[in-house]
Amino acid sequence: MKKVFLCVAIAGSFAISSFAQKSGSSATTFSNDEQMVVNEQDYSSCAGEVIDFTGTCSIRTSGTINGNKISYKLHINYQNLKGLGETTGASYQGNIVENDIVNEDFTGAYDKTHVVSGAITTAGGVNRLVHINVKTQVDVYGQVTTTVSNITDACQ
Repeated sequence: MKKVFLCVAIAGSFAISSFAQKSGSSATTFSNDEQMVVNEQDYSSCAGEVIDFTGTCSIRTSGTINGNKISYKLHINYQNLKGLGETTGASYQGNIVENDIVNEDFTGAYDKTHVVSGAITTAGGVNRLVHINVKTQVDVYGQVTTTVSNITDACQ
């Protein structure tokens, strides 16, 4: 599933490129909605094969820049994922959701919460369920702290 998450890197550029100044406010807000086509491969340890995925990826970004700080939310929804197993020819379906909450100080401090939930299923019962929470913090001195919790990566 790691390659399917390509939309995350692209979404950040949409967020920064779509500012809208609020009238009478010193804060700058931005929001953007994008749709992208997914056409990726991923190896499934549950199925034991490479799966070719197609589908769509909806990206919603919204946030605020105020002084030397930026805060934004990123919601990514992979919809109608269809997959074909390269070895078995099995058909797969999936939906994956990613949510990021980012607070950053332009002096270098950074705080991000990243949550991924999803399921890849097949009629044959080789299903993969994924959920993970990742919290990353970087202080102004570059000290990085990452906490990973609520991990599920299960084959059913």
